[in-house]
Amino acid sequence: MKVTPQHVYEQTDGGKTIILEYYPQAKKSFEHRNFKFGIRNEKTPSAIVREYGGVWWVKDYGSSDKAMSPIDVVMKEESLDFSGAMKLIAEKFGIIGEDGQETKPRYEFRKGPADPEQEDGKAYPSTKDFTVPELKTIFSKNIWQYLSKKTKDGEMPSDEAAFRAAVAICKTYRLHSLEKYSWIKDRTAFTYISTESFPQFMFDEGSWQKYYKPREREKSKRFFSSGRKPENYMFGLAQAEKRLEEMAYPNGRETFDPETSEAKPNKPLVNKLPEIIICTGGSDALNIAALGFSVVWLNSETAMLDSSQFAKLRGLAERVYYLGDIDETGKKEALRLGMEYLDLHTIYLPDLLRQRYDLRGNYCKDVRDYFNYYSNKDFDNLLKQAYPLRFWDEEPKLDREGMPVRKFGRILYEYKPNNELIYNFLYRNGFGLMDMPNAKEGEVLVQVGGNVVRQIEFSHINRYVKDFLKDRYSPIDLLNAFHRSKYFSKDSMSNLNRIEVPFEDFGRDFQYLFFQNQSWRVSGDAIEVFDNEKCQVYVWEEEVIPHDVKVLPAPFTIKRDGMGDPDIEIHNTDCMFLRFLINASRVHWKKELEEELDKLPLKEQAEYREKYRWSIDGPLLSAEEIREQKQHLINKLVSFGYLLHRFKDPAAAYCIWAMDYAMQSTDDSNGGTGKSMAYMSLSQLMKHKLLSGRQQRLTDDPHFMEGTTEHTDLVLIDDANKYLDFDNFFSMINAFMPVNPKGMTAYTIPFSLSPKLCITSNYPPNKTDKSTMRRLWFTAFSDYYHKNPNGEYREERLPIHEFGKSLFTEFTAAEWNSYLNLMARCVQAWLTTGVVEPPMGNVMQNTYKAQMGPTFHAWADAYFNSEDQRLDRLVPRYMAQETYIKTLQPQLSAQGFMDKLKAFCRYNGYVLNPVELQGKDGRIMARHEKYINQRGEWVKSDKSASDEYLYIQTSAEITPERRFWDEPAGMPF
Repeated sequence: MKVTPQHVYEQTDGGKTIILEYYPQAKKSFEHRNFKFGIRNEKTPSAIVREYGGVWWVKDYGSSDKAMSPIDVVMKEESLDFSGAMKLIAEKFGIIGEDGQETKPRYEFRKGPADPEQEDGKAYPSTKDFTVPELKTIFSKNIWQYLSKKTKDGEMPSDEAAFRAAVAICKTYRLHSLEKYSWIKDRTAFTYISTESFPQFMFDEGSWQKYYKPREREKSKRFFSSGRKPENYMFGLAQAEKRLEEMAYPNGRETFDPETSEAKPNKPLVNKLPEIIICTGGSDALNIAALGFSVVWLNSETAMLDSSQFAKLRGLAERVYYLGDIDETGKKEALRLGMEYLDLHTIYLPDLLRQRYDLRGNYCKDVRDYFNYYSNKDFDNLLKQAYPLRFWDEEPKLDREGMPVRKFGRILYEYKPNNELIYNFLYRNGFGLMDMPNAKEGEVLVQVGGNVVRQIEFSHINRYVKDFLKDRYSPIDLLNAFHRSKYFSKDSMSNLNRIEVPFEDFGRDFQYLFFQNQSWRVSGDAIEVFDNEKCQVYVWEEEVIPHDVKVLPAPFTIKRDGMGDPDIEIHNTDCMFLRFLINASRVHWKKELEEELDKLPLKEQAEYREKYRWSIDGPLLSAEEIREQKQHLINKLVSFGYLLHRFKDPAAAYCIWAMDYAMQSTDDSNGGTGKSMAYMSLSQLMKHKLLSGRQQRLTDDPHFMEGTTEHTDLVLIDDANKYLDFDNFFSMINAFMPVNPKGMTAYTIPFSLSPKLCITSNYPPNKTDKSTMRRLWFTAFSDYYHKNPNGEYREERLPIHEFGKSLFTEFTAAEWNSYLNLMARCVQAWLTTGVVEPPMGNVMQNTYKAQMGPTFHAWADAYFNSEDQRLDRLVPRYMAQETYIKTLQPQLSAQGFMDKLKAFCRYNGYVLNPVELQGKDGRIMARHEKYINQRGEWVKSDKSASDEYLYIQTSAEITPERRFWDEPAGMPF
């Protein structure tokens, strides 16, 4: 397969990926043209990157060398010629060549008969000398640079010096480079030959060998053993014992005395090594050993450090460290070991390391990754912060003579809580402080477990610490030391470590849902399931839905029909809540289940009711009626998805307004259709702020949003009264959300983190202006479910009558699972479908009725009529306005009168003040005889005046003309 430089540059962003692999410190230079970085041992960095012809180059102004292409960089850093560099790049970066196949690191393979002396089930290695490229697959970039300084007198840092030092380390830890090895099976020798791109190594422990293939992509095949493997074998232990022997007895254990001709024992110069570092694998250990530390590691990641091994290490070293990976598995193992062996010092790699990725696309997590970005001095700083989880100091209690005090033969100890170690113990067990703007101190105590964050009080910490001590059967003196100490108190917790975890559980095209047993990432085309312990997105404890779930097949599919309108196909109605929503969307149920059904024989009526009990498209309805009911159902399902999706788009920000489809009168508060129950169900899935909409002056309270934070998902105003001032919520929907807690500093939640808004009401909004309407997304609930206090229905029908139980409060585990699956599918519906309005006819009619009010409606019906010639004629505004306001609504403003008149015209399908009759200012002005009001009766004044007039056009077929209401019929102006 042929790979050219063009292939390389096209697939590595002009070589940028290659340069950053070898010079990660160059990242800022790509972002800022004049930023310099170092590629040599120099006090002042002098290298830059520049792009020419689509290829990035590295120029080091501190050297006389020419600018380096990305391929030159590989040649320099890997000590390869052009051909070798191209081969390494192709395999390391997975370059696709002319044949369209990705280049992968490969070994050579041969198969043949085994030699007579070769036994089945064993490996037979053939070793060779190390090469520089091989060693660079083991030792990280900065470790190699560190070893390059291990020079002889007068020698400059070089690859040769690093090579010598690296080979010496490998020899110490019995690591060999393999030319090949053969595995014998069924008398056949399967031989694997190392190549430049696929080196192979072997740890030779005498009776057994461990093979290591660092370029093997399948992790399960990267290691294997041959020979008789000891149980719980610890690599490096023999080397540590030997090193202690050499440090303690540099001249041997005995010194020959020529005078006495006897050997005298030497006193040890040291009793212990300064430290031993437990690593998780051989390659990590060799990198640490390169810095001069004694290292040990177990045979595999699953091997457990037992108490005898730890005791052995404690006897060898003053301090025993554990250095694990920084992924979740590594952190859990570090905590487990630290809690078991309280004197074990744990080294934690920096969390920032996880923000970088290796060539396989995985985030960096281990020691070898660490030393690609950090130096030996950085590691020294990690050691300084590597604390044990024992969080108290203990010393023998001494008498006046300085001798240990004993009681019942046992030495007594003095115990003192160690604050810094307490904070470390708590932090490693998930306790810390988190910023919280609505808290009095601006922060709260929390505990993180897995991906769940819980707000706590000091009492929880106090109980946790003392239970821990009791569970370990700690001496009573130690417990009393904590009972009495002022250093372990509520006030001292202000020094706890700050915890910052990602709560970004949503994006433009996805939303996480968290449950007891797993987490779901819901996108438009899939539901991905994550184990909670492995989920990288965090959630507040109260947002974890307290149910176990399992993904079920989608109960419905929404798609667009040939006209582009949404259509729904229902696959099953196992979910009770879906059944409820179907019936709450049957706006033509009276026609179907009463008018049309009454025409069938009684037996067929019963059969029909049972067959179409949960049906949105019963055959007794017309195609248009079915389409309308389906649209109502889709509208509801998608609205739930919108509210559950926390991402906020300024171009698609709405308040859900749930109301009744059938409204007898805007003065009647009927309800009972199930809208509150439907949207209140979301309170069990989301962190919410609930407001009582019946409170008449809700928005007059400056603190009414108290308790709302950026972690609040939903603000639900339930049962809003007809006079709710919706204008107060404008900024909350499209901009920021102001919060003014009592006795605390007010703060603002930015739009992107503010909760969404939902209002349920028995009334439509009292305004229909454009500013209001563009912020509202209506859902309408049919009166299929209803009470019957006045006998207007044949029966009373409530959800409990049909389901035989209360929804949600009496759900079984399976019914909860069905409901939660439905909500996840609603999120998918929103992500794929977007806003779906209900059929707006009846919704808007109810809105216009509410805006008019029954008093104005009745007056306008009587006042504007054809007999009095006040329709399709010019009517003085002052006469109509004064007639209504003086007699029926004295407090109404002139603008309020016009708003009601506009609603009246819209309700009836009329046009108020046609454009043809308007002047430049949008009004209809005319000179005509003036009328005056005398004792409630309008009479002519024998004067004319120019006044504003009203014209109500009742039909598009009528051409508006300037004819006055008081002109005889048939006489044009």
